[in-house]
Amino acid sequence: RSQDMEFLRKMRPAIERFHAFWYQHRDVTGEGLCSWTEGMESGMDDAVRFLPNYTRSVSNATTGVTTLNEWAVDLNSYLYREKRVLADIANELGDVEAAKSWKTQAELLLPTLRKVFFVAG
Repeated sequence: RSQDMEFLRKMRPAIERFHAFWYQHRDVTGEGLCSWTEGMESGMDDAVRFLPNYTRSVSNATTGVTTLNEWAVDLNSYLYREKRVLADIANELGDVEAAKSWKTQAELLLPTLRKVFFVAG
């Protein structure tokens, strides 16, 4: 930990904008879960799950967003973790309300992640 508060102040808005991007442009169904647009966006461009016989594109007529028709466990887990990190950053910067908001958003997402992506057993 560098304790570089100026760095956190500077980076926080960019991280928050990038976080919002995913929900604005990759949540086609509006259910709070995001999808990749293609394998190359995920960094796993040769993964089997991106082959045409396993997935297809789906579009939202209202937003014009087109993604794959699957919610990505990796992407949505990352976005959950990022909410927690943003809460920590806000807390470090003394923005208690933003920290609470990010923590609440993470807590609201977690049950959805468990319901959609995890199978007991």
